[in-house]
Amino acid sequence: MARANGLEEKHGAKSRRGWRKLRLAVDGDGGEIIAHSLRDQETGDALQLELLLGQIDDEIDQLTADGAYDGYRWLEWLACVYF
Repeated sequence: MARANGLEEKHGAKSRRGWRKLRLAVDGDGGEIIAHSLRDQETGDALQLELLLGQIDDEIDQLTADGAYDGYRWLEWLACVYF
């Protein structure tokens, strides 16, 4: 954010650029992309978990994710819905 503020001071205008984040679910055995989600920077990672898993028709044997998806709420939801 400091860099963006420096550019604003230097050029006198705010940047209008945003960014998008592509989240992927990948089959661990074959490496095939089996689900995806493309959202703007305002959408949190954890909110996309249900969307990603909803695209997967096959049985889920294992789920590995980073800390953004770590939390009791998600673990409880996964246990009820998928396991």
